Amino acid sequence: MSAASSSLADKRLAARRRESHESPRGPPFPDPIYAPNHHPDDAFRAAVAQGVAPHHWPFGPMPAQPSVDDKELEAIIAYVRDRQHAAGITHDPAH
Repeated sequence: MSAASSSLADKRLAARRRESHESPRGPPFPDPIYAPNHHPDDAFRAAVAQGVAPHHWPFGPMPAQPSVDDKELEAIIAYVRDRQHAAGITHDPAH
């Protein structure tokens, strides 16, 4: 992943997520619940396009993000998958 993609993803995700379970704004992406076998890339695309109601965490809903274009979204997905891989998360054992 390029440094620009990582920086872009960092900026977008920082507003919603933190890598700590202590975040008051949203859950961490380096968590097995977001592994590709539970939340495939299309789940991220749908969440950005349509928004998402809370269903795994006690945080409020995430509205649709119309300002995120396709190129930016793909960079964010790649970044999340890279962070998961670095954390050793390859699948959600519950699914």
